[in-house]
Amino acid sequence: MAPMKRPAAAAAGGREKAAKSAKNLELEALRDAVLEESEAFPPVVRSMLAGALETSLFVLKDERHKSQEEIVGMVGEVIASLRDDRQKAKDAIAARLASSDAERATRKARGDSTRAACGERVAAATAAKGALAEASRGVGAAKAALADAKAEQRSGDEGLVAAAAKKQQLEELLAGDYAALKRGEAANAVKSAKAVIKVGQAFDVEGALLESAEVALTKAPGERGTFDGAVLEQFEGEVASRVAALTAELAVGEPGREERAAKVSSAEQEMAAAGAKLLECKTALDEAQAAVESAEAEREAAEKAESDLAPELQAMEGELDAASASLEHAENTLTMFTRLRDRTTADEAAPEAPAAEAPATVNDDADVEPTAAEAEADMVDRLRGRPPKGGGAAPRGKFVGSPLSAMLGSLHAGVCPRMHEPLLNG
Repeated sequence: MAPMKRPAAAAAGGREKAAKSAKNLELEALRDAVLEESEAFPPVVRSMLAGALETSLFVLKDERHKSQEEIVGMVGEVIASLRDDRQKAKDAIAARLASSDAERATRKARGDSTRAACGERVAAATAAKGALAEASRGVGAAKAALADAKAEQRSGDEGLVAAAAKKQQLEELLAGDYAALKRGEAANAVKSAKAVIKVGQAFDVEGALLESAEVALTKAPGERGTFDGAVLEQFEGEVASRVAALTAELAVGEPGREERAAKVSSAEQEMAAAGAKLLECKTALDEAQAAVESAEAEREAAEKAESDLAPELQAMEGELDAASASLEHAENTLTMFTRLRDRTTADEAAPEAPAAEAPATVNDDADVEPTAAEAEADMVDRLRGRPPKGGGAAPRGKFVGSPLSAMLGSLHAGVCPRMHEPLLNG
C-alpha cells in the first residue's frame, strides 16, 4: 500500500472539529444534569441555570464577571446535589441487599410460623367437628330420655289423676247441688236431686239409699221427718267414706307422682343443656373454620413472600447496577464541571506540539498513536455512527481516561440518551 501523508492543515482541522464536538457534548451533558428533577431546586431555577451554562461556565474563569461566577457556583450546587442524591439512592439499594440474609430468615420464620398455625387451626376445626357430632348425639339421647320420663309419668299418674278427679267430683257434689237441696235453696229441686243421685250411682252407693235420699232432698227442710234426716246423714257418710278412700289413695301415690315429675323436670333440663351445647358447638365450628381460612390465607401470603424473595433480590441487583452507573455518570459530570469551572486563560494558552511541515509517511503495519484531537474526532464519529478514520478499533491515547471519554462511555452505555441527539444531528 502506498504511503499516506498527514498535512499540518488536516491535523489542525481535526483538532478544531473535535474541540467543537467535545464542547457540544459537555454542554449537553451539563444541561441534562442541571435539568434533572431535584427537590432542592425548583424547575424554574434549574431551567434558568441550564440556559445560562454556555455564557457562564464555558467562559474562562479569569474572564468571568461576578454574576457569571455566581451562576457557576449555583450550577455546581445543583450538580453536586445530583451526585449526592444518586449516591444516597445507591447506598439505600446496597443496604437493602446487605440485609437480604436477615430478610430471608424473617420470611422463612414467617412461613414456618404460618404453616404451624395453619396446622393447629385445622386440628382445632377437626376437634370442633367431633364435638359437634358428640353434642348432636347428646341431644338425641336427651330427647329419648325425656320421652321415656314423660311416658312413665303418664302411666304412673294415670290412676292418681282419675282418683283426684273423682275426689273433686264428690267434693263439688257435696258443696254444690247437695248442699243447695239440703238447705232448700236449689232453683230446681227435682233436677238437682237427680244430679246428686246420678253421682251416687257412679260411686256405687246403695240403690235404696239413693231412692230415699232423692225423696228427702226434694222436700223443703221443714217438711223432712226423722227418717229423711237419717237418710241424708247416711248418704253423706257414704260420700265422705269414698272421699276419704280417694284421699288415702292419692296420699299413697303422691311420692311416686313427685318422683316421676322430678324425673321429667330433670330430663327437660338435660334436654335444654344438650340443645345449648349443640348450639355452642355449631358456633365453635363456624369460628374454627373461619380461623382455618384466615390461617391458610396467611400461609399462602407468607409462602409467596418466600418464593418472591429471589426475583426481588435479582431486581435489586439490577437496580444497584443501574444506580452505580447513574452515580458514575454524575461523578463524571461533576469532574467535567470542576475542570470547566477552574479553566483559565493560562490553560488555554498552553503550547501544543508543532505540526510537522513535511508529509509523514505511514506504513500499513506501523502502530501510530493518534493525537488527542484525532482521538476525540474519531470518537465523535463513532457516536454519530461513522466508522473511525483508517478503520480498526476505537482510538486510544491522550483522550482515553479523560472526563469526556467517561462521558462518552456513559453515553455509549445508554446512561444519558439525550446526549446522542446533538451528535446524531452533527
